[in-house]
Amino acid sequence: MTDPSSALSSTVRLTARADYAAQALVTLAREDRTLSAAAIAAPQGLPVAFLLTVLRDLTHDGLLVSRRGPSGGYRLAREPGEITLADIIASADARHCAGDGGEHPAPATGLASVWASLQDTVGNMLHTVTLADLIKAEILSP
Repeated sequence: MTDPSSALSSTVRLTARADYAAQALVTLAREDRTLSAAAIAAPQGLPVAFLLTVLRDLTHDGLLVSRRGPSGGYRLAREPGEITLADIIASADARHCAGDGGEHPAPATGLASVWASLQDTVGNMLHTVTLADLIKAEILSP
C-alpha cells in the first residue's frame, strides 16, 4: 500500500529552470557582489550554458542587473527581502510553460473548492517567502 503522504509530496514539482534560478539568486545574495555565470554555477555544479539562459530571464524581469566586461557579471537588482519565490518562479518559467496543454476543463465534482483552497495556500506561501528567508533558514546549502 502506498503511503498517502509520499504520494502527495511527489505531486509538487519544480522545474529545473526555477530551481537553478533560486540557487543562482541565493548564491548572489550570500556573496553580495557581482559574480560571473561560472562563479554562480560552480558551488552547485550547475551547467553554465543552461544557467546563462535563466540569468538572462532574471535580468530581463528586473531581478538581476548584468554588467559586461572583465569585471562584469550579475548582481541582485533588489534587496533579498524584496524578491519572493513567486517572483523567481514566474521569471524562470513564464516564457517556457505557456500552452503546455496540462489543463483540463473542470475539476471533479465537489473538489473545486479544495483545489482553489490549495492553490490559494501555495500562492500565499510563494508570495510571502523571500530570498532573505531562504538564506536565513539555510534552505539551500552554500
